[in-house]
Amino acid sequence: MKNFRPGVLYVRKAFLIIFDIMAVLVASVLAIAMRFDFDLNSIPTHFMNNVWSYMIINVVTTLIVFWIFRLYNSLWRFAGAQEFQNMVMACFINAVLLFLGTKVLALAVPRSYYFMFGFWQLAFTFASRFAYRFLRSLRKRQINEKLGNNVMIVGAGEATSLLLKEILNSDFVHMTVKCIVDDDVNKQGRYIQGVKVCGTRNDIVRLAEKYDIDEIIISMPAVSRKVRSEILAICQETNCKLQTLPGMYQLVNNEISVSKLRDVEVEDLLGRDPVAVDLNSILGYVQNKTVLVTGGGGSIGSELCRQIASHRPKHLIIVDIYENSVYDIQQELKHDHPDMQLTVLIASVRNTARMEYIFATYKPDIVYHAAAHKHVPLMEDSPHEAIKNNVFGTYKTANAAGKNGV
Repeated sequence: MKNFRPGVLYVRKAFLIIFDIMAVLVASVLAIAMRFDFDLNSIPTHFMNNVWSYMIINVVTTLIVFWIFRLYNSLWRFAGAQEFQNMVMACFINAVLLFLGTKVLALAVPRSYYFMFGFWQLAFTFASRFAYRFLRSLRKRQINEKLGNNVMIVGAGEATSLLLKEILNSDFVHMTVKCIVDDDVNKQGRYIQGVKVCGTRNDIVRLAEKYDIDEIIISMPAVSRKVRSEILAICQETNCKLQTLPGMYQLVNNEISVSKLRDVEVEDLLGRDPVAVDLNSILGYVQNKTVLVTGGGGSIGSELCRQIASHRPKHLIIVDIYENSVYDIQQELKHDHPDMQLTVLIASVRNTARMEYIFATYKPDIVYHAAAHKHVPLMEDSPHEAIKNNVFGTYKTANAAGKNGV
């Protein structure tokens, strides 16, 4: 609303009205001149006089018809098939009114005059409305070439057409789409919104180098994960930034836009659909139970604690040897679940006496054992620590659980 300027709208409407008045004058002269092969000297005087006699009426009916068909109220920067249809209908009806008006007033003109007038009026109307969009599009392309990334789109379907339309029309998106890639041989060499389909997936690396591509957009919401994974594997060879459109439902709901693009995620690289986990079924049995989590301050352990806490345990006990991380999860759970009974203990799973004391004291019903060194390359360099923690720590935790009937 900050950029809304009603004065600009009035100026634009006034310009279109003045242009249309001039267009009626010029179209009338061109129509009668075309009938006589543009030989002005051969035009009978009474024909020309009749054209001029009806001119004021012609101007008034044109402005009324054009107003009815919203030719002064459309946003021409977004004009499409509907606006063009309105222009055709307005010019056709105006030509019919011209025919009826001259007949009623007994103003004789050649029969072809009406068709030629309609043709020239449509041509001028189209030029006045779409010239702005054309010039704006040229300016937008120049800005994109200067400021935007060079982009390749993989997929030449409906989603790509919608995406290209937004890229070309939006003031907030600066991309230059250099080429499109699609495996359909029937689409090779064809154009979508002025962008050429230059090859198949096998040409991605070559085209990325040829057009100096900065970003690749995967625009195939309907393909299987296997196909998507194969194409992403090829795209990764280019070192370009990879983005993808979401699923098929966005295409069905007409929600395809640049704002819906997201970075490629791990799931996109899988050759299969990700496994859907029903956490409610898995964690439902922790309700009203005493649950102990070892390694509760780590990445896996802390997420386990969050999920367990959301399923209302009677008592959650977190055990970890590192106080900083376990303190963080403690404060988070206190804030998110203030009514839950929470105990946080500093202990090592390698300490037999400490683990047996914890199990004997708190009598947990369920134990999640997440205390382990998980970084494989580091553990390969320090295998003795991995064995002490992951092997003997697990053994001592399991042994304490067994002694206490957990």
